[in-house]
Amino acid sequence: MQAYKTEKIIKENGKLILNGIPFSVNEHVEIIILRKPKKPNQKFPLKGKLRKYESVCINFNFE
Repeated sequence: MQAYKTEKIIKENGKLILNGIPFSVNEHVEIIILRKPKKPNQKFPLKGKLRKYESVCINFNFE
């Protein structure tokens, strides 16, 4: 079975338009649509993550 993969964004009323696909006119095809998982934010890898800060107190006595 020949497979063709492309990525599109659903923009208006659930319509999806596929242009330039490598199949002939009147050729029967099977279409499977998968939701693409969101990529983690590479620019801010801790965005949305729970962070815990601990206070550290160091007493420097230089007398």
